[in-house]
Amino acid sequence: MLSPETVLQSRYRIVRQLGQGGMGAVYEAVDLRLDTVVALKETLFTEERLRKQFEREARLLARLHHQALPRVSDHFTEGDGQFLVMQLWDVVCFGLGIPVSAKMAERGRRRTLILATILIGLYGFVLAPLFEAGTVGALIMLTVGLALMGLTYGPLGTLLSELFPTNVRYTGSSLTFNLAGIFGASLAPYIATSLAGKYGLAAVGYYLSAAGILTAVALFFVGPPHEDVAA
Repeated sequence: MLSPETVLQSRYRIVRQLGQGGMGAVYEAVDLRLDTVVALKETLFTEERLRKQFEREARLLARLHHQALPRVSDHFTEGDGQFLVMQLWDVVCFGLGIPVSAKMAERGRRRTLILATILIGLYGFVLAPLFEAGTVGALIMLTVGLALMGLTYGPLGTLLSELFPTNVRYTGSSLTFNLAGIFGASLAPYIATSLAGKYGLAAVGYYLSAAGILTAVALFFVGPPHEDVAA
């Protein structure tokens, strides 16, 4: 966790943490060069392959410009963290969703994730109409979409680790998360861009709905957590 007043790259001064998940955190920061408030998204990777993948995704996001999409203005590495610099409002709702889901997860981690993914599935059907409804609609789409994304982060790390017995817990959860990132998350921007270009934005929403529903079904069949065993 980065402390307030920490300065990164001699440019970004940390103000406060907005949210935290199993693989990183989001911070409010001040761009000292431009005197503007931004959001810093920190993701912790130790493998060089994942660092390069994250950099490719950052470059792709930087080329996408729309009032309803997060605007990426910078990307850098410092210590063990990879950082994306974005306009603040685009990630505030995402950051706020993380502690909300963490609190909800205290009453059931799997139930919280199932609810979040069902809501994401429903959200996909209204993504295109909201996006095309002007500034207000685009703002609603952004707020709801990133808040739903944040809802998945709170219980995710714990739920993944509970899928495996303690003697292989770290290996199992690491492989699961990284493979999902390689075959799922890393391809999503390219698939969404292709669908939007060929079939329109509604197809992107349907793709999101399908992913949400598939995830909810998978979560429904997840077994009970493994109990700790004596060494």
